[in-house]
Amino acid sequence: MAEKSTGSPPAVSAFLRGVERRASLLAGLQVGNQAGGDQAVSAAMRAFSRQAGEQPLADWPQRFWRLLAAVPGLRQEVPAKPPAPLWTQPPATHLAGLHASDRLALLLRLVAGLDEAQAAQALGLAAADYQQALAAACPRLPDGQPDASGWRQLAETLQQQLRELPPERLAALARLRESALAGQPVERGPALKARADERRRPAAATARGHRRRWWAAAVLLLCAAGLVATFYWPSRSAPPAPPPPALADAWENGTAALAPTPAIDIEDLPPADEPAVRAATAAGAADDGDWRLPPDQAALARQADFLAWYRSTHGQQPSDPNHQEQANAAR
Repeated sequence: MAEKSTGSPPAVSAFLRGVERRASLLAGLQVGNQAGGDQAVSAAMRAFSRQAGEQPLADWPQRFWRLLAAVPGLRQEVPAKPPAPLWTQPPATHLAGLHASDRLALLLRLVAGLDEAQAAQALGLAAADYQQALAAACPRLPDGQPDASGWRQLAETLQQQLRELPPERLAALARLRESALAGQPVERGPALKARADERRRPAAATARGHRRRWWAAAVLLLCAAGLVATFYWPSRSAPPAPPPPALADAWENGTAALAPTPAIDIEDLPPADEPAVRAATAAGAADDGDWRLPPDQAALARQADFLAWYRSTHGQQPSDPNHQEQANAAR
């Protein structure tokens, strides 16, 4: 069972991107000028993008080439004079002398890359009728025999043109594809564009005039509002309103409310470093005699708390440790 298309724009856009080079070259060579070819490709792309969702993915190539071959502009005969721009250089000069139907049969084979059965189906012809049209379009030797060298040269030239499209042409094809997907027709040339610009110019001038009038009215309204505010709005120099009674009483009584306590962020401190000397180590060192004092100073050190109290109480330091007993007796 053939896979059905979802008709999603990305899938359709990707397919059209894959065929736009061949379609553009085929249509341009068929009508003899690139502008006319782009109009035909744009029409085929718009029709294909509307119908792709109803077709299986495998049928998309055949459907697109059939739509392009059915564009009326590609079936019309091109006047011999003036010569078409794309037919002025050999070997494309061979295309100028062909009937439109025979030329299209040849280009479907050499540019689109379709086999005879696919090309016949795209043209809506029987296989024998397509072969007859293709034979009529083949280059011929002066004696009327098929020119194999001319066929090969024409095919190689067309393939080289497909590979060497300039960047500006590729950008134009991308714009053509996006416009077709959006349902917009391709531009028809400088003359029609100039006439369209002339039609749009009065409308644009009218719109600009309306915008200017609206801006002027808005400025006048703002100025009037500013004047009214200047004379009737309460003056900034007016005395301030009295504070609420509760706040005034609190202020007079010295109990005015304090500002609310600000929010304080609390963050844990990092772990403390190891102390340089521990108390147990110091006590051990004292026990070992490292910190021993002379006997008289050791006696004073043992009474340091009493001596400090005595000095703060009596204003002098006792000279003899025996004064502690006297002081205790006095108490």
